[in-house]
Amino acid sequence: MGPTAERSLIEAGTGMAAVQPQVQAPVVDAAFVDSLQRRLMQQRADPHESLGADFAGLVADNHRWNRLLWAQEDEARRTDVPDAAIVQNKRAIDRYNQRRNDAIEAIDDWLLTSLQRTPTGPDAWVNSETAGSIVDRLSINLLKLHHMGLQVQRRDAPTEHVER
Repeated sequence: MGPTAERSLIEAGTGMAAVQPQVQAPVVDAAFVDSLQRRLMQQRADPHESLGADFAGLVADNHRWNRLLWAQEDEARRTDVPDAAIVQNKRAIDRYNQRRNDAIEAIDDWLLTSLQRTPTGPDAWVNSETAGSIVDRLSINLLKLHHMGLQVQRRDAPTEHVER
């Protein structure tokens, strides 16, 4: 999904057709983001793959960085490895967190560019979070649901842990 501009033919006074761009706002909603992020949970998160360029690709990039960040944070909690291993995890956490923030900004930039010629409605409002931050929050919530589900399915999980 990218910024779309439908082209319509307008008859020019010379009898030749001219192309006139008509701006159409991209359709972006939470259901689309949720569906995409859920599909991505079924795939491997590759730190070397970038899908950017359009809204779906930027959402995928953000979700990938969140997944990789979550995995590194889990690894950093280990107590059975040398400190040097934890240092490597902490560096990866910093790197993935920066890429996550870059992805949030890229989502915001894409949306602002895509919507810049779309008129603002009289009932429009300003949120305290950017759209990119909201997409990021949806990603983190899905990761929490996923990992909580894994925890309650553990056979060795204590009853009080499962009931939380």
